[in-house]
Amino acid sequence: MTSVVVCDDFALLTHFFRNEIESSSNFKVIATVNNGADCLKLFESGFLPDILTLDISMPYGLNGYDVAKVIQNKYSSINVVVITMNNNLDVLHACIRLGVKAFIPKDCIKRNLVEILEIVARGGYYFPKEFNLTHQAIKKLHDTPAKLIESITYREKEFMQHLSAGKSYKEIAKEMKISQNTVENKRVSLFAKTGVTSKTALLSMFKKLGID
Repeated sequence: MTSVVVCDDFALLTHFFRNEIESSSNFKVIATVNNGADCLKLFESGFLPDILTLDISMPYGLNGYDVAKVIQNKYSSINVVVITMNNNLDVLHACIRLGVKAFIPKDCIKRNLVEILEIVARGGYYFPKEFNLTHQAIKKLHDTPAKLIESITYREKEFMQHLSAGKSYKEIAKEMKISQNTVENKRVSLFAKTGVTSKTALLSMFKKLGID
């Protein structure tokens, strides 16, 4: 039987997830938690499930990205299934980079939760069809974190530190003692390396991956 931990801050949804998951004899919910900190404490105590269903937006400091990052680094045997209201491509890409095996919008959860957990339990992946992700694209995103971090230069990190501080490109050029064209080249280079297309998405990715 496949063991599952449910992590969501909304009690009614947690109850619903438990009932749905345990409607199949193949799964057993062994614990429920309502925040990221308690989730990690559970794992630190040696209580490791086969699958974790994980919300992105949660209280008490640690969100779903934080939890997924720790799991990726310390508890890689746990298969993470994200269930979220944040149904957009940047969020999906960030989740895949953090090793998430399935991504389920909450408005779709009722009709296929158990089916998706069965796919993950068999070693597969599930991502919504509307995002048109190929196996090659998924593999590339899974491989991104280490390769991406290695590819970021010292000066690009310096550029991102200034950008994170809210400085304009003109101000960054002055701080780094480079031309505005060089600043623009760094922006274009980072967009190409990360696959994002906006300053907001770039800042978000650096924060999620812990690049500083």
